[in-house]
Amino acid sequence: MKRKPSHKHPGHKKQRHPPSRKKAAKKGITPIPKSGIAKRLFALFFFLFAWLLYGNTIVAHPASDGWLIPGNFPYQPITGFTFIIEHYFLGDQTIFSHIFNVSLYGVLLILLFFTLKRLLKNYNILFPFLITLLFAAHPVHTEVVANLNYRGEMLAFFFGIAGLWLFIRYAEKSERRFLYFAGLTFLTGYLCSSSILPFLLLYPLTLYFFTGALSRKSLLLLLTILLSIFVVHYLSRFVFFPAPQPPGFIENPLFFQKNLWIRIGTGWTTLLFYLRILIYPIPLLYYYGYDVIQVTNMSNWRVPFSSFLYFILFVIAIWKIRNKKFLSFAIFWYLIAIVFYSNIIFPVMGIVGERYVFNASLGFCMAVITLVFSIFRTDPRSLTIEMDVRLKILASVILVLVPYATLTLTRNHDWRNLSDLYHDDIQYLDKSVKANVDMGSFYLSGNDTVKAIRYFEKAVALYPDPQRCEQLHDLLLIRGEIQRATYYHRLGIGSQQPLP
Repeated sequence: MKRKPSHKHPGHKKQRHPPSRKKAAKKGITPIPKSGIAKRLFALFFFLFAWLLYGNTIVAHPASDGWLIPGNFPYQPITGFTFIIEHYFLGDQTIFSHIFNVSLYGVLLILLFFTLKRLLKNYNILFPFLITLLFAAHPVHTEVVANLNYRGEMLAFFFGIAGLWLFIRYAEKSERRFLYFAGLTFLTGYLCSSSILPFLLLYPLTLYFFTGALSRKSLLLLLTILLSIFVVHYLSRFVFFPAPQPPGFIENPLFFQKNLWIRIGTGWTTLLFYLRILIYPIPLLYYYGYDVIQVTNMSNWRVPFSSFLYFILFVIAIWKIRNKKFLSFAIFWYLIAIVFYSNIIFPVMGIVGERYVFNASLGFCMAVITLVFSIFRTDPRSLTIEMDVRLKILASVILVLVPYATLTLTRNHDWRNLSDLYHDDIQYLDKSVKANVDMGSFYLSGNDTVKAIRYFEKAVALYPDPQRCEQLHDLLLIRGEIQRATYYHRLGIGSQQPLP
C-alpha cells in the first residue's frame, strides 16, 4: 500500500524538541528546571545563605542598638516606623530587630536575583546567580545588616531594586500602571533613606542598556519623581521637623571648608578608599572621620593615582557603551552609585563609610563576574557552557567567595558588643578623634579614669575641642593633677574656633 504524499510546505522543517536533561548535561547545556520549582529553590537558597552569613548577629547588640528608640529617625519615617512597630509588639527585645534585619537581607537577595534574571533573560542563569552570590557575601555589607542604625540603607536599596523591577515590567508590557507603581515604590524608598537617590540615574541607565524603552514618558516620570522628592524633602526638613544640628568638625571638616580644590582632592582620595575596600575589605571599621581620611589638596599622591584609575574605568565604560556591553553597564552602575558619596558633590558624615558602598558594591560584583567569564573566554549569554568551563568559573568565584564570607562572619562578632568593637578597631583608628572619644567614654563608663584620660588626651591632641578639654580638666582635678588640669582648661579657652 502506497503512503499518501505529505502536503507539507516545501520550506517546512521538522520541529526540533529541546534536548532532555540528561542529554543537555552531557552536551554542557544548562538544564532548565521547571519554573515554579526553580523559583522556590533559588529563593530558599538565597534566604538560607543570608542566614548562614548573618545568623550569628541574632543577639542583643549594645554596639548597634543604642539608637533603637522610636521616633529617633525623623528623616527616615518608614525606617523609624518599623522600629516603632517592633517596640510596640515586642518591647525592648532587640533580638527580634536583628531577626528582621537578616530576614530583610534574605528577601533583598531574592528580589535582586530575580530582577537580574529578568533583566538578563538572554543570559545563562549562572551569570545572575553568581553576581547575587558575590554581592550577598561581600563583607562591606556587615555594617548595614549587623548594625540596626543603618536599616534604612537596606530598605532604600530594596525599594530601589523593586522600582527597577517595575520599570522592566513596564518596558515589557507597556502598561502605565507599572510606571505609577515604580514612582510610588521609589518615594517609599526615599522615606526609608535618601541613599535611594542614585536610582534616579540608574533607572534610565538600565532602560537604555537592556530594554530600548527609554521613552519621553519614562523620562517624564523620573522628573515627576524628582519633583516629588524635593517636595517631600522640603516638608520633612523645614515644616514637620526642626532643622538638625550642624555636623561637627570631627565628622567631616569639609562642612567648614570653602576651598574647591581641597574638596576635589579629598574627593579623589575618598573614591580611592571605596575602591580599595571593595577589592580588599581589610580592615573594616565602625567609624572613620577626622583625621583617618585626610582632608587634602590636589598635591597628595593619592589624587593622581585615584584619578588615573577612575579615568581608565570611565574610558572602558564609554568605549563599550555603543555596543551596550554588560561590563560598561556594571562600571556605570558603580560610578553613579559611588559619586554621591565622594565628598565632591556634598560632604558626607564621617568622610567615608562602609554603608555608602552598599549600592555601588552591586556594580563591582557585576564587573567581577563579567571579568571571570571573560578570563575563560565564555560568553555569559551562551546556554552551552561546557561542564569543565563551568567548574573553572565556579572555582574562581569560590576563591573570592570563601574569604569574603569568612570576613563577614568574623566582622559580625565585632558588632556584638562595644568592648569587642572598640578594642578591635581602635588599633586602626589612632588618628580618629571620635574613635578616641568613644574609647575614652567607654572606659569612663566603667570608672577606669586612667584609660579614659589617656584616650581623651589623644583626641584633644588631634583636635582641641573645648568640651573635651573641660572634661579632661574635671577628671584631672578629681585625681589631684592640678597642673595638667590647668593646661587643658587654658587649651579649651584658646580653641573656641574650628581648625582651618
